[in-house]
Amino acid sequence: FKEGSEEEGGEAVKESARDRETQEEKKAKFFKPHPLSVVLDIKTQEEDSISLTISYLPKLGIVTVQGKVKLNNPTFAGEVLEVGSVLNQVYEGDEGLHSPNLKNEYQLKEAGISGDVAKLIREVGAPYVWAQRLAGLNFLSEGGADKSISFHHLKSTIQTIRNRLGSRLALQKQLSELEQGKGFKVESLPQHILNKIPLKVNSKLKSWSSLTWERYSQHPETAALSTNGVVDSTDFLYKAMITRGVANLTALVSVKCDYPLSTPVFCLSLQWKGTWTALDNEWIRDLEKAINVDIEKDERDNDVLSLQVYRLMMMLDVLLESVSTLDSEPVFIKEKPFQIGMEGRLRKLPFKFNLEEKIFTQE
Repeated sequence: FKEGSEEEGGEAVKESARDRETQEEKKAKFFKPHPLSVVLDIKTQEEDSISLTISYLPKLGIVTVQGKVKLNNPTFAGEVLEVGSVLNQVYEGDEGLHSPNLKNEYQLKEAGISGDVAKLIREVGAPYVWAQRLAGLNFLSEGGADKSISFHHLKSTIQTIRNRLGSRLALQKQLSELEQGKGFKVESLPQHILNKIPLKVNSKLKSWSSLTWERYSQHPETAALSTNGVVDSTDFLYKAMITRGVANLTALVSVKCDYPLSTPVFCLSLQWKGTWTALDNEWIRDLEKAINVDIEKDERDNDVLSLQVYRLMMMLDVLLESVSTLDSEPVFIKEKPFQIGMEGRLRKLPFKFNLEEKIFTQE
């Protein structure tokens, strides 16, 4: 009886092994790409490029994308230039996380292949919707591939990806400069930014660092932004510390993947005479509006992050000097040009700069 049990057990192990092999073979067949693939190299004017390998999976009837960013200066890199990040939502909502072919989930289940379908597909590349269009695939039609779909989308898609890469290169350059912290020089900013408010800045950037979503969302002043979906876990998040004397300003900064189409959002907290945030201080609310909202259309270019940081440093000077006019012995002496430190019943601060007269005024 014992020997028979051992033999039966051995057969069961062999059969289980055969089942596993069969599953792996099935999986390999489903996710095996066609031997021919298309490599698309998209270059910027500065000769930086992104190389995209587009492969067709015959069993699933979709194409996937794998890529690599190639930089002229390999040391000039960061999270915003990782290929998955650059390609994320090239078109809104297209994260390449799920197969656009709804049949795939049923196909795999029918074949007995278990697991997260999206994760299995991502092992061989990301099935972006724009990639399906370049291949002429339309899953809402029964007619199969249609080259006219590719024709209509090829030029615009390439240009969109080229623009995205250019924007990310500009963003990374700004981040690299800001990450110098105390070593950051306002004078190193592009002249067209300095010309917006051609005055001396007294506030200093102390530090600039990346921030996790968990750390960002723990701050009470970010709750409304997180709850309303203005900021989410897919954004690039940073923490900046700006100081002047005894005053310390913390800026929690979120940058969307479509930067600069969506401008960065600054959430502020000032430690001076207590702690001031937009939750309880009208001046901080006005300052956030001046940084986040009052941006002209022609200012929403690849350098807009640097522009916002520059304005924030300048406006912190204005805030400290304006509020200090209330003190009998002001800590911060008035150096910025403004006529009235506070105006009206709401005690508005002069956050509006008149370039012609070179003076700060209330709105």
